[in-house]
Amino acid sequence: MSSLTPRKLLAAFFIVHVAVRPVTFAYSDNGIGFHHNAYDRGLFVQRWLGAEDFRFVPDIAYGPVHYYLVAATMAAVPDPTDATRYLSFLSSIAVFFLVAGLARRIFGAWEGAAAGLLVALHPHGIRLSVVGLDMMPYAALLLGGFYAFARFREERAAAWAALSGALFTLAAATRFEAWIVLPVAAVAAIAADRKKGARSRRARRRVSRRVDGV
Repeated sequence: MSSLTPRKLLAAFFIVHVAVRPVTFAYSDNGIGFHHNAYDRGLFVQRWLGAEDFRFVPDIAYGPVHYYLVAATMAAVPDPTDATRYLSFLSSIAVFFLVAGLARRIFGAWEGAAAGLLVALHPHGIRLSVVGLDMMPYAALLLGGFYAFARFREERAAAWAALSGALFTLAAATRFEAWIVLPVAAVAAIAADRKKGARSRRARRRVSRRVDGV
């Protein structure tokens, strides 16, 4: 029998993730008794598309990105209630892998698998995966920004920096509280560059002293 590995364990937890949510989807409603806005969002978008004025955002109390994502989903799933719920479910899959990937990079492979299990079975996460709120798409965009930022810090590639900034911006245009992440990420990137530069200068000085002492 093959030995258990973090990758195999994460794959098993992913199966749990995608198995639990359709059952919850089938036996729960879209926000009645949970949050009325989950039900309203799909109807807002349906009326918005009927007006054929894509400059209009249905509800200025929230960022526009989720409404555009719902409108795109309705191209494949015309029912507005189902479209919002499917969008949340698909976003939860992205959240699963992003949380596991971040935990793996920060703590290790086994910890990444454990993080995947927590995402798969967290009751609040399960519920938010099957209602039409903006929380799961928002979490996917925000975590995607953090993941890209982590890759940028490791590889120093401009593409990862650009992707991180784009995802953080989209997250902030989904839920406005994410705007605080943009300056914090910029300060963290500058601090990391300065710290790396200081280490490089110290290393060069040590090499220079050794050469001079030979």
